[in-house]
Amino acid sequence: MHAVQAGPGCTSSFSAFPVLVKESVQTHNNGHSARPTTGKNVHPHSEVDVQLAFAWASGEDLSSQVIPKLPTINHVINTIREQRKRKDRFLSQQLYVQLCEYGLETEEDIGNHLVPMLITCGDVYTAQQVFEKLTSQAEHAWTSILHGYVECGEPHLALKAFQHMKAGRVRPSTHTFVVLIKACEDLRDLERGRELHAVVVCCGYETDPFVNNSLLCMYAKCESIADVENVFDHVPVQDIVAWTALMTAYIECDLNEEALDCLAEIHSEGVRPDAVMFVCSLKACASLKAIDKGQMIHKEIIEEGLERLPPVGNTLIDMYAKSGLFEEAQQLFNELPCRDVITWTTLIAGYAENGQDERAVRLLEQMQCENIVLDEHIYVTGLKACCSSRSIHKGFEMHIEIAVEGFETYKNIANTLIDMYSKLGLLEEAQGVFDELDSPDVVSWTALIAGYAEHGFHVEVQRCLNQMQKEGCYPNVPTFICSLKACSLQGSLDWGHKMHTRFVKEGFENDALISCALVDMYAKHSSFAEAEAVLNFSSDQNVASWNALITGFAEQGASEAALECLDRMENFGLSSNEITLLSSLKACSKSVTSRCGYRVHNEIVKKGFETPQTCGNALVDMYGKCGLLTDAQAVFDKLKYHDVIGWTSLIAGYADHGFREEALKHLKQMQLEGVPLDIILWNIAIACHAEEEEIEEALVVHASMHEQGILFNCFSFMTALQVCAKTASIEVGRRLHIHIQAFKDFDDAEDLLSTALIDMYAKCGSMNEALQVFEQIRKKSLVQWNAIISGYACQVESKLVFWTFNQMMNQCLQPDALTFNSILFACSHSGLLKEGEMFYEAMVEEHNILPQVRHDNCMIGLLGRSGCLNEAVLMLEKIPFSKDSVSWNSVLGACRRSGDLELSEQTFNTLVTLGQQNTTSFVMMANVYADIGK
Repeated sequence: MHAVQAGPGCTSSFSAFPVLVKESVQTHNNGHSARPTTGKNVHPHSEVDVQLAFAWASGEDLSSQVIPKLPTINHVINTIREQRKRKDRFLSQQLYVQLCEYGLETEEDIGNHLVPMLITCGDVYTAQQVFEKLTSQAEHAWTSILHGYVECGEPHLALKAFQHMKAGRVRPSTHTFVVLIKACEDLRDLERGRELHAVVVCCGYETDPFVNNSLLCMYAKCESIADVENVFDHVPVQDIVAWTALMTAYIECDLNEEALDCLAEIHSEGVRPDAVMFVCSLKACASLKAIDKGQMIHKEIIEEGLERLPPVGNTLIDMYAKSGLFEEAQQLFNELPCRDVITWTTLIAGYAENGQDERAVRLLEQMQCENIVLDEHIYVTGLKACCSSRSIHKGFEMHIEIAVEGFETYKNIANTLIDMYSKLGLLEEAQGVFDELDSPDVVSWTALIAGYAEHGFHVEVQRCLNQMQKEGCYPNVPTFICSLKACSLQGSLDWGHKMHTRFVKEGFENDALISCALVDMYAKHSSFAEAEAVLNFSSDQNVASWNALITGFAEQGASEAALECLDRMENFGLSSNEITLLSSLKACSKSVTSRCGYRVHNEIVKKGFETPQTCGNALVDMYGKCGLLTDAQAVFDKLKYHDVIGWTSLIAGYADHGFREEALKHLKQMQLEGVPLDIILWNIAIACHAEEEEIEEALVVHASMHEQGILFNCFSFMTALQVCAKTASIEVGRRLHIHIQAFKDFDDAEDLLSTALIDMYAKCGSMNEALQVFEQIRKKSLVQWNAIISGYACQVESKLVFWTFNQMMNQCLQPDALTFNSILFACSHSGLLKEGEMFYEAMVEEHNILPQVRHDNCMIGLLGRSGCLNEAVLMLEKIPFSKDSVSWNSVLGACRRSGDLELSEQTFNTLVTLGQQNTTSFVMMANVYADIGK
């Protein structure tokens, strides 16, 4: 028995009367009223020690004691009712134990009141024991037992027990039906719900408002809107409560526009909405992102004086946050006179769920500073915010607080911890939390599997899948979807095929979510034939599956195929949604063509998706990548809210297409508007200044990043190193080198950073430091060898160029066009004609590399410097596209050095004919004439 055993020294307010009550009960059961309250009696509410009751029971002489009169059975029942109101589980169990000691728990009247008390205090197990011992079970006891089953998550037991209740011919009350309808709601059992509805009508309870509201909620959860409207139409009095129940049902069925129609209907009938109805209306606006309508309702709420009520204020905050109007949400939060935990949770969740993760974490810290007691929900919301913002340290802090407060064993919190650590890549910590769980459920397993899948540990995914089934926990659809994700990320298509076979065997192949995940997996492997086969075989071809296929084509840059899928989907009778169009925009961005972009934009406008931030930002990004910067700017200007994503897309568009001044101008404007720069924008700022040869400004931006504590990424360091190379700022480069060595997260970018360091040291004239970096590389790639060869070539160290080239060849690395460009550059500037011709021939004959303009320019320059002017002109004339002014100017310079006026004039005339003459050409020709005194 799960009950607290009362010891002999217990002094509760119940301890003085059990034995006296037994005598009263015996008299009561003999058909008499309560025994006359005479003799040695103890008052049940006195503080007399329990020992006094036992002494009286044993017959000791208590004449010297002043004892109140004996309590009646009604007094005991009133005490049970009072304890039920208190909902104190410990005291209720104490009272139960004392009643058991004298066998009173099975007395009809007491037992039938004892059951509801135990249920209300959360002790379903003990209540069930008492209930089963009763010879006559009253309706309110039955209803309490049914309620207990529903509350402890066993609604099917409630429905089963109701059959026994009917068999016992106990007439159910309206309260009974409210509980049973809730059981059907929890089970989403529409047929049983309809059967109960018929019984309600037979019992004559169809006019009861509580029963009707329960029916509306049940039908809404079962997504049977026809039944919802039928119940409402038969409500005798369609008052504010009924209308609110209907609105709630519509919202539950995601029919938010119909919910708002209810508000308009109420207004037309002259009924004034109450706070609950306003809350429902605001929820509908939040779901629809109908901020204009929401603001109108807000004004009405102010007129009614309801804006300071916590439920109304909290829902307003939620609506504004979900609509991206964070300043308005924060202002409402600040103005609320009473901010409870729900208020804090609402705003933190609003920030966290809408991309404002850092704000969410700051607000969580503020909440803790104000000593607000955190509950389970705020911890879950806070952990999710830490996860989204990647605030690892704050996540650790919250975990410690959770452990101190004793929340670590709460399944919901433990699962959220596993999810947070998994998503942050801290898989050992996730596994540690998981291992502490007594009985991990399918959510726990799925969170862990998702973490391993996300980070490519497909072997661990398989191990977890096998282990969870050994422990009697069967995977659900989300678990299988996470497993498929491991196939998608790791390139393990073979395992994906095995999973697919398993789904077919177990009857999952027609599940819409599984089909969608399979399409996504095959599309990510570019196995589009198999992806389309899954889609065609699926009995439920939904938008999500088509989206997965369109996204797969988009990732491959196959814009035409992606748009063809869009056409086929719509021909199939499915309407594209926001995700479809976002994927199509991605395809247009990768194809860098305007035609498909304009078409998708038109679709977005038709469907009203242009205003939402995600679509607006995606359009700016697409137009920017396609070079349609006027269109990008026009979309950006229409956006209600300019977030960092929109700014980044616009500025990157300008920078990528050479409009660096515009990019820098918008960067300044962004900062003036108070939007903080992310790492991408800092990198763009440095790169733009460097490209504009504003080297000092680039270094200032770099210093600002350092001062503001912005963590550099690989691209940041590479851009800064390029600036140092251009300005020969070797000291700054050395400091950057130290920072790079301090970072441990650049293993994947080691080749790029090493190359940038070698290039920087070489261009700054410090080949010794360039070689030190080169020698530290464990596995040297062609890129690094090229960087060293280029460094020696720039210093015209031709012997070292040749020696390094031979060393590279000994490593069985094949040279590329860049390798030969550096070698020919060294030959050209050293006047090594024989060697130059040898390497040029080897490039073509031995390595099958077609000469590029830069290779030809080196050779023509080499021929000119060697005095072979006719050969230089002959080679230049043989080049298929010999319109490069650099080559002809090189020959013109060589003609001047040799004093060959005729060839100089011939070369200059060729430049004019080709339209390639420039200031350099005229200056050199003038110098030729000046040299001969003409």
